[in-house]
Parts: sequence; structure tokens; C-alpha cells
Amino acid sequence: IWNLTDALALRQPAQAMRALRDLRRNDQNPIYILSMIARQYRMLIEVKSLLAAGVGDPYDIAKQLGYAAYPVQKALQWSHQYSFAELEAILERLLEVDMAMKTGADQDTELDVLTAELCLQRRARQRGIAIDGGAVALLCNFVGPNLRQLDNELEKLSLYAGGRPITQQDVRTMVADASEEMIW
Repeated sequence: IWNLTDALALRQPAQAMRALRDLRRNDQNPIYILSMIARQYRMLIEVKSLLAAGVGDPYDIAKQLGYAAYPVQKALQWSHQYSFAELEAILERLLEVDMAMKTGADQDTELDVLTAELCLQRRARQRGIAIDGGAVALLCNFVGPNLRQLDNELEKLSLYAGGRPITQQDVRTMVADASEEMIW
């Protein structure tokens, strides 16, 4: 599980998908996997909050939060990669996935799409492509967790958007255009 949560926190898609596949092979419960992912992001926001409040010692942070020192040290290393707004959006998305998984959605599909979503934002940023979180979620739901195909669609969307941030409407337009092409 730690391979997955570490890969997600570092936004390493190939490693995250591999770790998720390994967990499935070992029959890990999808709800447990999701709870551990949520724990990771909660810890990141808690650590980031304490850092902002001036608490910088990992042992003090661990003591205040009730975590062991080692995961707190990792969270300290990763916390600078995320804004508070980004972490809050991730926690909201985790809640949506939790509700979906507990109300009949296919749990494996939900985890696959979530894993792709959590990694795609950084891939876009590395390419100089701005895309909002809602657009990432729509794109992942449309394309699925295939990272190569996600990269291809991201490039197409970037060209379509012409340098401006990619929005949910851009993804909807792409989906509609693709559906129209399939009909003809």
C-alpha cells in the first residue's frame, strides 16, 4: 500500500498503476486502498497546515498529529508540491469516489480513474499545459486509466485550447466531437 500512496503523492503514474495492480493481485479491499490514499492526503494537508503555523520539527508535528515520525518526514518532503487548494480539491474528489464506491459504482474502475486523475495534473503541468481539476476528472472518466491515451488526449486538448487553460467544456466538446466521428 505504501508503494501506491508514495507514488500518488509524488504523482508518478506508472509506479502508481503498477502498485495498484499489485494490490489487486494480493486481493486488497478497494475500500481499504481508498482509505489509505485518503489518509495520505489528509496527512499532507495537516502537515502543511502545521508548517504554515510555524511548526517545522518533524517530531513535533508527528506528536501533535499522532503519526509516526517517518511518514511525517515523507509528508514534509512532499508538502511543497501541493497548494492548500489542490489538497482540498483532492480530498473532495476522494469523498466523491468513496460515495460512488459505497453506492454501487465499480470499485476497481473508480480506483483506476482516481489514480490517473491524481497523476495527470502534474503531467500536464510538466508539459506547460494548464487544466482545471474538473477537466482532469472528466478526461479520465472519458478516456479511462490508460496513461498513453490520456497523454494523447491531453495534447489534443492543449492544441484545441490554443494555450489557454483547458476547461471542462473543452473536454465535453472533445467527447462530443469524438462521439460524432464514431457515428459517421
